[in-house]
Parts: sequence; C-alpha cells; structure tokens
Amino acid sequence: MEKHRLPLIRLLVEHGADMIGGGDYHELGVIGWATAWDYIQPNPEIVTYLLAHGARHNIFAAVAMGEAEVIRELVARTPNDLERRMNGTRMRRMPLHLAVIKNQPASVKMLLDLGANTESLDEAGFSALDLAALDGRHALAQVLLQRGAKVRLPAAVALHRTADVERLLRRDPGTLEPGGRWGNLLLRGSEHAPGAVIETLIRNGASVNVHDDPKTSIDSTTGYTPLHAAAWHGNMSAIDVLMKHGADVRAREEKYD
Repeated sequence: MEKHRLPLIRLLVEHGADMIGGGDYHELGVIGWATAWDYIQPNPEIVTYLLAHGARHNIFAAVAMGEAEVIRELVARTPNDLERRMNGTRMRRMPLHLAVIKNQPASVKMLLDLGANTESLDEAGFSALDLAALDGRHALAQVLLQRGAKVRLPAAVALHRTADVERLLRRDPGTLEPGGRWGNLLLRGSEHAPGAVIETLIRNGASVNVHDDPKTSIDSTTGYTPLHAAAWHGNMSAIDVLMKHGADVRAREEKYD
C-alpha cells in the first residue's frame, strides 16, 4: 500500500480485498498503510479511491491527511483515540506526535482543541514539541508553545534557545553523555535536524558513536548509531558534522549489516 501502486490496488479491490484490514502487525489498517508512515507522502487519489470502496478513516489516517472534522468525529465516538498509541515500530507515538511528523497544522490545532496532552511522550521520551523542533517544523513548534508546551532539552537545542539550553544543562550536566537522560538525543537529532543542531549536541557532551536502544532504533536493530540514523534519512548536513567529529564509518547494526 505504501508503494502507491493504484492499478494493483484497483485489481485487489475488484477481487474482493478487505478494505479495512484490521489486526495487522503495525496496527494501521489499510487506510493507515496508505497514509501514516512517516517517510511517505499520502497519495490523495489512492486515499479517495479507498474511501469510495469501503475503507474508513482511523485516527492515524485522519491525522496524517489533515482531516480535522474527521478527527473531531472519531474522537467524539471514541474519546480514547485522542491519546491512542501507535505500535512499537512507530515509537508508541500518539496522534499529536503524528500530526507534527506529517506536518499537518489543521490536525495539530484540532487535536489541541479537543484536549490532546502536549506533554505526552513517545517511546524515546519525546514530546510533540521536541519532534516539531528537531524536524524543523518551526510554525508547528510555535503553535505548541502558544498552547503551553513545555520546553525541554531537545526543543531548546533545536530552537536555538541558548538560555534554556544552558539552564537545563546546569541542572543535569551529564545528560547528553551515553547513559544520561538525553544520551540518545543525538540519534534522534541526526534523523532530520540540521548540522548546527548536531554540532551543539556534540559540543555539550553527546557521543557521535552512541548506540540506540533497540526499542527506538529502526526495525528494532542493535548497534544503530547517529551515522546510521542520518544515512537512513538522507540527512547530509548531519552526516558532515558527525564525520568531522569521528563517527565510525565501519560500525554495523545487526539487521541490515
């Protein structure tokens, strides 16, 4: 589904394929596979086709598509959808996290209007504001700040809030070192954050060769480093900085070697 091959989808539908697809490993259903992956841009033609042939939005698909009124209807029917977690491969994120990742302002605002908790954390301990800042979604970060989101170290670094960074590092001086509260922040930052952010993290104690926790690494692999994260996401700006600071180019993770 995420390959966006509409002719194959039509063929499957014409032969009676299940349009809901509940109970899949990733807990997304058919419509979620077409919309909710962080690395794909949903194809409106495919989504329209699916909905016309029996598919129904779930909270994650509606969020990914920016369907604010559908989000309102879903939460009215099932209030727990507001804080429903995605499965482990999606970092146990909530709808507000996904709205930021998919860069959907209408979804962010609707979720906040309905009472989404700005301080809910994903498996890696990141809030929606942290993700918005690290991904360079500054407009969304501003919305979250206006709604009272707390500035923690990831957001402070990514938004260049120097006073907040200094204050937070004074409170916990070793927090960016391996084993510290934010010892894996460089890994998450290396996915999308620009080189200047990576430089700041390294300068303040982050290790360029730290290994990710399998619970938060790509496909639960072990041995996953910031350089793997930057390469996986094509973040050349981060790669340049990591290499300059001695990232191990021979490091191998166990799943894809």
